[in-house]
Amino acid sequence: MANASRGRVGGGGRSSVLALLLLLSAGGARASYDGEGEAARAGAEEKEKAAAWTGGLSRRSFPKGFVFGTAASAYQVEGMAHKDGRGPSIWDAFIKIPGEIANNATADVTVDEYHRYKEDVNIMKNMGFDAYRFSISWSRIFPNGTGEVNWKGVAYYNRLINYMVKKGITPYANLYHYDLPEALEVRYGGLLSREVVRSFADYADFCFGAFGDRVKNWVWTTRATSRWARACATRPGWPTTGATSPS
Repeated sequence: MANASRGRVGGGGRSSVLALLLLLSAGGARASYDGEGEAARAGAEEKEKAAAWTGGLSRRSFPKGFVFGTAASAYQVEGMAHKDGRGPSIWDAFIKIPGEIANNATADVTVDEYHRYKEDVNIMKNMGFDAYRFSISWSRIFPNGTGEVNWKGVAYYNRLINYMVKKGITPYANLYHYDLPEALEVRYGGLLSREVVRSFADYADFCFGAFGDRVKNWVWTTRATSRWARACATRPGWPTTGATSPS
């Protein structure tokens, strides 16, 4: 799945992406027209350009039922990192380390999907996407990683999911996109702790119950092998989590 965000694609890349999506959404068919009207000619020319840029690639190049969509991680797009009851994750601690993040950027606003999710979903619909793989912020649901539920966070994901369903965008939910609740990191030492495993199971079970009537596609984490490699070894540029041995 390709990643798409408001106003983040520029120059020739933007034209190429839009051309590709135009071709895909049109099913790869070239426009036929009777030669009357500049609009018809312009439309045909755009599709010709799209075909040239994509090598003739279209939806018909893929098996029936192939899903086209986009994906994002909660921490990178939601904003509201310290509001509406969300607890800190390991990323909130990591970005405070001098020199780790360019320009000392934070996740306080990002692209503000927390408030602008309808705009984002509308963009997906207009671009011809079938699905959106979003991630659920564990610490937005359980600020301390376990225990008390933050119902404002639950309400946000219900709004997002409901609007996706309304617009015909199939929700794919990712439960963990590298944003372990900081409370669990501090208390248990990270992902290798069996207590964290139990807390994750409780969190997953809660999400299945809260959202499973509409979300039928679940991902437990993104790039699992990459995550565990980083969990067990310090790597510059990533918030390292995990004890040296299971506990």
